[in-house]
Amino acid sequence: MKENEFYEIHFFAEHLIKDAGEIIKKKWNEFFETNTKKHEQDFVTSLDIEVEAFLVRKIKAKYPTHSINSEEGFGDENINNDGIVWGIDPIDGTANLVYMRKDFAISIGVYQAGVGQLAYIYDVMQEKLYSAKKGAGAFENGIKLNERVDRKMENALIYTRYSYIYQNTYQIRDLINEFRGLGHMSCASLGFVELAKGNIDAMMGKGNMKFWDIAAGKIFAEENGVVFQGIDGEPYEFGVEKDMLAAGPQLSRVVLKGLNRQEVTSNEFRCYN
Repeated sequence: MKENEFYEIHFFAEHLIKDAGEIIKKKWNEFFETNTKKHEQDFVTSLDIEVEAFLVRKIKAKYPTHSINSEEGFGDENINNDGIVWGIDPIDGTANLVYMRKDFAISIGVYQAGVGQLAYIYDVMQEKLYSAKKGAGAFENGIKLNERVDRKMENALIYTRYSYIYQNTYQIRDLINEFRGLGHMSCASLGFVELAKGNIDAMMGKGNMKFWDIAAGKIFAEENGVVFQGIDGEPYEFGVEKDMLAAGPQLSRVVLKGLNRQEVTSNEFRCYN
C-alpha cells in the first residue's frame, strides 16, 4: 500500500468509524429490534444491520473497487483477495449491547493481497479509538501504546473459552493451574486490545473464526508484539479448523508445549531462555 493511499484510507476510516459510533450512541436508549441467528444467544439487532449498511455504503461510494467481507450480509459475495479487502464487524459484542452493557466495539480491518495493513477498533461508549498500521505500531486515541511485557507464566493472566475448561480440552486444567489467573471476554476485539496493551497475557480461541471476527484485532495485537498461532504451533490462518493461541513469543512457546503434552520443566514455566 503506497504511503499516500494509506493516509487517504486511514483518515477516511477514522472518521467513518466514529460516525458509525454516533449512530449507536444516539439510539442507545431507544428501542431496537433484537433477533437471533444460529442459536438463542447469537444475537443480531437492528443496530447491527443499520451500522453495517452505513459502513458498506460509505466505503463503496469512496472505494468502489475494494471488497468488503462483513458479518450481516451487506458486503460482497465474491471477494477479491488479491486486492484491498475490508473486514467489518459492525458491533462486536452484540450480546453485551442487548443486555445494556457498554463493552462492545465496532471493528474494521483493511487487508491488501491477504496481508493486514490497517486496523480500527472503536470502543463506542468509552470513545476510545484503537488503531494500527502495519509496521508503525498500535495506538489508543492517537497515542502509541507502551511496549508490552511478555510475562512469565506464573505472573500471566490467560483468557479462554469456558467450554475448554469444562471439557478439559488439551487437558487445559493442568496448564491453567500454572497461570496467575483466568478470565473470559465476550467482546473479542476489545480482548485483543487488552492483549496488545499487556493487561492480559494470552488468549485461546476457537478455530474457523470468521474474517470479520479477527481482522482488526489480529493486526492491532501483532503491532505490539503478540504472536498468533494454531495449537499445532503453525501460524494462524483465517478459516482454518484449528484452535488459536495469541500471546507474546516466549509465553507462546511454553504454553504450546504444555497444550501438546510436551515436557515442560517447572523451571521453564517460570524462566525464558
